[in-house]
Amino acid sequence: MNMLRNALLVALGASAAMAAEIPQNLGNVMFVGDSITHGFGTPSYRWPLHKILVDNGVTYNAVGVTEGNQNPRFCVKPGTLYAGVAFNNRHSAMSSERAYEIAGRINSSGRLGNSNIADWLGLDASYQGKFKLDMPTQTPDLVVMMIGTNDTFGDYGNKGGVGAGDNMLKAQNNLIGSVAENGTWSGTGDLDVIVDSLRKVNPRMRIIILPIPTWHDARRNNNKADDFAALMAYNENLKKWALAKKLELVDINEVLVNPSRED
Repeated sequence: MNMLRNALLVALGASAAMAAEIPQNLGNVMFVGDSITHGFGTPSYRWPLHKILVDNGVTYNAVGVTEGNQNPRFCVKPGTLYAGVAFNNRHSAMSSERAYEIAGRINSSGRLGNSNIADWLGLDASYQGKFKLDMPTQTPDLVVMMIGTNDTFGDYGNKGGVGAGDNMLKAQNNLIGSVAENGTWSGTGDLDVIVDSLRKVNPRMRIIILPIPTWHDARRNNNKADDFAALMAYNENLKKWALAKKLELVDINEVLVNPSRED
């Protein structure tokens, strides 16, 4: 099994025995997402991931348009050393982020002011703001992206639940587009825009997609049973979409979800 896949799973709750493998250099790594990546009630999975990679001799350089965590209480100070290796706490994530903001589909500057992939990558020459990478020096070699929780639960969950009516279908069409009977995807989703933009600056970029966390089961996080089922269905479609886009998908719900557990 791939070292980075294992490390991601370990950072999100799997057994530490999974992570050992040959050291490697991952190059420039950019983490894209919302509060789960940014770090709200925790330092985010990026800090334990950093420690796992260091423990296994894996080197990398985190690049991103911002640094730190949303909640200062849980912030790992940029430059904090672990086994002599500094954690710069850089990323391209923001609490409450939506995929449509990063894609620039709604409000080209992003509702939060730093949310447009074209700006981050220097694809829009007219952008004069501060939220951009130092290209080409910081061109990502690897992107780890977990986005969509707020596009589903946040935007549709308050309209009867993502499992009610066609709410999840609307969210899915916005995120990954539609699929034809022959299995071809439309290429019109917000995630398509993000991935295609990334590949413009580095066609050989490694892109890892993480599905929307369903956390534990239908009874946790105040999720309704039909919401949980709809989200599981979306994640299955995300796997098919990722395969069609030639992306890597690490199913973090392998370690986060256990529908049969009663405690």
